[in-house]
Amino acid sequence: MLANLRNIEKIKLLVIGLFMVLILGSYAQFVMRVGFSNPGLIWEEVVSAVLGSALLGIFVIIRNKRGHR
Repeated sequence: MLANLRNIEKIKLLVIGLFMVLILGSYAQFVMRVGFSNPGLIWEEVVSAVLGSALLGIFVIIRNKRGHR
């Protein structure tokens, strides 16, 4: 049963990862469109991306400290 739970956890992580790739891909297309039409907005998007990455990193660190493997 333990192996089955690990497989379920791997499937969950795969689905979440694919969902994040889809979101980041569409976000990158949006940034490129906005950046070519109004270059001043690129800095807002860069700051937003950095903050999002920091929040994701904090989530991963907290998740690892709670004992998920």
